[in-house]
Amino acid sequence: MRVVPVVHLGGEMHYANTCPWLAKDWPIWREPAGETMGFGEATRTCLSKNVTFSGRASRAEFFCLNLFVFIASLVGAAIGAAIRASLFGEIIGLGLLLPIIAVSVRRLHDIDRSGWWMLLNFVPFIGWIVLLVWASTRGTVGPNHYGADPFNGRG
Repeated sequence: MRVVPVVHLGGEMHYANTCPWLAKDWPIWREPAGETMGFGEATRTCLSKNVTFSGRASRAEFFCLNLFVFIASLVGAAIGAAIRASLFGEIIGLGLLLPIIAVSVRRLHDIDRSGWWMLLNFVPFIGWIVLLVWASTRGTVGPNHYGADPFNGRG
């Protein structure tokens, strides 16, 4: 795979794999200051704020928690199949539903949008795509209406 340097309007040098549109925010969990949050740290942060709907969440928190819930549900379903308890994986997924909703609302807060935009989930396909694009968008730099930047002070 070929690596291509890409210069953005701000004069910053970024590198991308032959797709210049990926250069700015790829990978999606890389934050503006170049800081990254590991999978374990992001998951712990989200699970410690499992019912906190105020504040902001970084892209790392959002995507790592979603990945954790997916993996936990798969493992739960496999264990459920092994012990013949058909709803084991679904119970794990249902138990993690509130943290997923909370981190989704905080992720919307990071891009300076109200948590009520989560209602777009009820609009098939279009709503899901819009929310996925917003979740992948870089958050507001510095404080906004919903609190401090998640990476400035780790909060």
